[in-house]
Amino acid sequence: MSEVQRATAGASTSTAQAARSGGVLFVHCFGATLNAHVHLHLCMLDGVVAQGRQGLAFRGAQADEACVERVQARVRQRVLGLFERRGLLSRETVAVMQGWGHSVGFSVHAGVRVAAQDSPGRERLLRYCARPMFAGERLVWAGGGTQVRYRLPWAASQGHRPEQQQQRSIELRLSASEFLDRVAALIPPPRKHRHRYFGVLAPNSPWRAQVVAQAGR
Repeated sequence: MSEVQRATAGASTSTAQAARSGGVLFVHCFGATLNAHVHLHLCMLDGVVAQGRQGLAFRGAQADEACVERVQARVRQRVLGLFERRGLLSRETVAVMQGWGHSVGFSVHAGVRVAAQDSPGRERLLRYCARPMFAGERLVWAGGGTQVRYRLPWAASQGHRPEQQQQRSIELRLSASEFLDRVAALIPPPRKHRHRYFGVLAPNSPWRAQVVAQAGR
């Protein structure tokens, strides 16, 4: 994504090569139904930072849907290549998967944008990305403490016609041991960070202090 941002930031060739983006990556191992579902949430600067005559300068990017599709194709190529090199997939399997439709199961969505001064919107986005595997307010003990009811974050519609439809909450009903089994399977491996900073926001970036100092300007 950083390469696409540099290419669309409108900077000169020399500036674009030295420009850097940055962001925070959130690794999620879980889905909404307490299921195993590994996926990534990425909060990136909507542009690049480059060294100018008066210090660091920010240039907004102009990434469109075609740019997102190029990123998706690049991610698919690199992930499948990595799995093949590590022996997780054979060359034949990779070749077959490349012929699948629906982007071979890879999906990149970049439809959420938060304006620079929208602090509440930025907080909502980051809280969503950093959320735990389940929400405590949706969890209810039942059956004298032997059963767990977990209300899912969506509702089902009842009725065949729109005027008859009513929203009904959906919930999982699990025994205490089943609930613990599901949660235990979603715990990340030890010493593996779920939040990772990169680019100009990385802890060891020489530009980090200057970039952070400009926040809110």
